Amino acid sequence: MMKRWAILFFVALACSGIGNTVLAADFQVGAEHAIVVEADSGRVLYEKDAKTPDAIASLTKLVTAYLVLDKVKSGQLHLSDQVNLSDYALELTTDSSLSNVAFDEKSYSVQDLLTATLVASSNSAAIALAEQVAGSEPNFVTQMRDQLSRWGIDSAKIFNASGLPNEVLKDHRYPGSALEEENALSAQDVAVVVLHLLEDFPEVLDITKQAEVAFAGTTLKSFNRLLPGMANGRTGVDGLKTGTTEMAGHCLAVTSIENGMRVITVILNADGSDQNQDTRFEQANRLLDYVDRTYHRRKILKKGRLVSQRLLPVQDGQAKELPVFVAEDVTVILGRGERVPKPEQFRISDFSLLAPIAKGEVVAYLTSPRIAGQAVRYVKKPEYIPLKASQSLKKASDLQLWWRGLLEKIH
Repeated sequence: MMKRWAILFFVALACSGIGNTVLAADFQVGAEHAIVVEADSGRVLYEKDAKTPDAIASLTKLVTAYLVLDKVKSGQLHLSDQVNLSDYALELTTDSSLSNVAFDEKSYSVQDLLTATLVASSNSAAIALAEQVAGSEPNFVTQMRDQLSRWGIDSAKIFNASGLPNEVLKDHRYPGSALEEENALSAQDVAVVVLHLLEDFPEVLDITKQAEVAFAGTTLKSFNRLLPGMANGRTGVDGLKTGTTEMAGHCLAVTSIENGMRVITVILNADGSDQNQDTRFEQANRLLDYVDRTYHRRKILKKGRLVSQRLLPVQDGQAKELPVFVAEDVTVILGRGERVPKPEQFRISDFSLLAPIAKGEVVAYLTSPRIAGQAVRYVKKPEYIPLKASQSLKKASDLQLWWRGLLEKIH
């Protein structure tokens, strides 16, 4: 059996060298801040001033959606629960300058409000959900800040659940915050939020992939014009969210499948938005075309394959070493000119094996291989891939162990 499990911390770097590191010097996106991240590995495929916090407008609602879905997962909230809209939330629906849904009733389900929040960017729906989860929007903002901090996002400025400027919320703004303040994250921070949202609640895409959706006798249309069938539609896009304020400009967080990779693209303050309302979508398409022609996923070990040249030492077994195989496919994201890591260079977690061991038993973990290089960066920790015993190994008899110990003393 396995005596000691994998180390609790992650190995930070990769296991192989590369040829020519992929550089984005030949491509520039038209936006103040941008980033593209491959979701499984967390590898950054493109970035432009991605670590500088800036206003994010309604991209805020992605954090709101995460906290709501987390409450649903914990059983403290149900999608069928009815939510009564406060006077504050209803009041905002009368402002025609804001993205809102015309609420004709006082009560809606959590599911309907979540849909209105993510598809139609309803500010009132986001506020109603915040009040339902935390009792008040300021209390919810505290939860948002705490959640971001747990993800390692410490430079966030969050004042409300909707992304509206404080000057719009007036007396409803977060206590102590100034009228001129708005929610702010970096492009990388937004990408990290989306990573967690997709990992923990992939069902969110069932909402965000809809170009339009029925809601309370009317039809809500998505603001994400990258969805297939829309004006700037792109095959493979299935989410997520747009955001617009005067301070933030035109922003976008989108996820799509490109070359077999799940990628997350974030654009903050797209260039020329005052003249062209579609510029964020056009720039996202350019950026994803660049990713398509530059990167691909490569399978380097198939599920069930033995990890060659890596026999693991075993204590007190009839054999001293044990062959192992990977319990799932091992892949790596490669750019132009990058070499495939060799299996013998893979990092295996700290382990200590003691016989007997059953065939198929998880005995160690392989750190997911990564490309090393000065210009290569990741925004999430590497994953562990289970390694399983390819055969059973019985415990050696007392006589065998005595003889083995004697030989070791002699030598």
